[in-house]
Parts: sequence; C-alpha cells; structure tokens
Amino acid sequence: AAAPADAAPLLDAALAAMRSLAGQAAMEAASSSATTRGVVVDATSAHVAALEPARGAPGRHVWTYRIRVTNANPPGSPDASLQVVSRGWDVQDAAGRPHARVPPGSRGVVGTTPILGPADCFEYFSSTDCGAQGGSMEGRLGVAVLESAGGTFDAAVARFALRPPPARAGRGGGGHGSESE
Repeated sequence: AAAPADAAPLLDAALAAMRSLAGQAAMEAASSSATTRGVVVDATSAHVAALEPARGAPGRHVWTYRIRVTNANPPGSPDASLQVVSRGWDVQDAAGRPHARVPPGSRGVVGTTPILGPADCFEYFSSTDCGAQGGSMEGRLGVAVLESAGGTFDAAVARFALRPPPARAGRGGGGHGSESE
C-alpha cells in the first residue's frame, strides 16, 4: 500500500483519468456514424455557448458540429470517385419537435462541393442553435458518382445529440433558430 504522502499524486492521477473517461463518454453520446454505399459519415457535436436572452425571448444555446465524410470505396470500384453536391438537415429540440430544417438538395457543404477519391476524406465544422435542453440533428449528404454514370445517392448522417452542458441541463429555454451552414 502507498504511504499517505504518496497517495495524493495517485489520487490526482485517478481523478484526471475519470474526468477523461467522462469526457470521452459525453463525446460518444453526441456522436454518430453511418455508411451508405461506401461513404462513411461521422458526426460529433459539442455545446459552445449560451446566449443571453433578448427581451421577452428565451435564451439560445449554440452547438458546433463536425462532419467527416470518407470515401471507403476501393480504387476501380464503380463508386471510386465521388462528389458531395448537397445536404439536408433536420434539427429537433429535446422533446422531438422540429426546430430547424435545411431542405434536402441544398447546394454543397460550407460553400464547397468536395471531390473524394478512394480513401479520401473531407471534414468540416458548422454550428446550429437550439433551446437549453438541447436536441438532435440528422440529415443526408447528396453524393454524385463521377465515374460509370453512377448518378447520385443520399449518404445518411445518422442522428447525433445536441447535449446541453451539465451545469445548464436543468435550466429553461426553448429558443428558435436554424442551422447556420
């Protein structure tokens, strides 16, 4: 057994490890992954700000989210060369009610239409707002197959949570807003 003087650094290290695990668990809860026709879409969100309410309006909370699109198709496959051409998003509040929507077919992602060869990936960050209790997002990316007249298809973005920070979880607010992309 460790002497009492040696216990403090061990306890500090153990608590730091627990905080790290808690952070990883929270990130997992606010993440998703989906694969459609060899296109892997990973999503992760994080709460970034609580905005002061305007007079007579509820407060708003802002989340950032990261989308990583990977072309997992092998070279020479019919879907080897792809282009992300559109997006569509549905944002719901914590009660499951529609909060904001970006219609399917909205052009590009963050102002671009990236081309992905085999094993290529494209990552972008954007943000959305929602009420204090958080909610969720899900959507689709329109993907064009650039070879073999493959047409287009929708790559799923699986639902991921917009989790409120622990200190804010019990506070009110049900703001209105939209996805900012």
